[in-house]
Amino acid sequence: MRAVVAAGQTALVQEFNPDQDGWTLEGLAEIFGKGLTKAVATAIPPHETVVAVEPWIAHSRIDMVTRHPELGLIVTDDKLHMELERRWLPRREAESQTSWQLHHEAWAVSRTMGEPVEWARHHLIVLTPRAWTMYVMVRMGAERLAMWEADALTVWAAMEGPPYRRPQACTLFGGCVFQRGCWTLHGDVSKFPTFYAAKEA
Repeated sequence: MRAVVAAGQTALVQEFNPDQDGWTLEGLAEIFGKGLTKAVATAIPPHETVVAVEPWIAHSRIDMVTRHPELGLIVTDDKLHMELERRWLPRREAESQTSWQLHHEAWAVSRTMGEPVEWARHHLIVLTPRAWTMYVMVRMGAERLAMWEADALTVWAAMEGPPYRRPQACTLFGGCVFQRGCWTLHGDVSKFPTFYAAKEA
């Protein structure tokens, strides 16, 4: 466990941005160390054995695949939160039940390893004000993953066609950098230099 925490602390130092959210490196290192220690301690539930850690499958890096003697293969996706109030847990749990990423990973593991994935889960890791973790279990199964695959094929086909706006993604992860291109310039690429600088290929 100490080696894992030390590796995490090293990565934190390398990626630290002093202008981000007003945190000091020392303060982040302390809360990150406590959270990572808690996360490692709860990473592998009792009675499960590790099948793969961070395998790259179907364009997705999966945090962990384990095997339970009764539940079979289980896909785990770690989710780090700086803070998560308990009153918001029902909403967070609901988000897990329809997570596109989690379904993608369960589908990918099932296809690659040739056996059904009946369960997947989010491993929630909360850093402040006190480090704690919990699992959100999501029932998968062949029927659910077949429906996800049908949805995915539709989405992937659309991605191969002409670009179109996806309003549900405009504000994710701090906002899409192309919002003005879509909503102000109406997708007219010839006008993009108004807001954007071209990158060399």
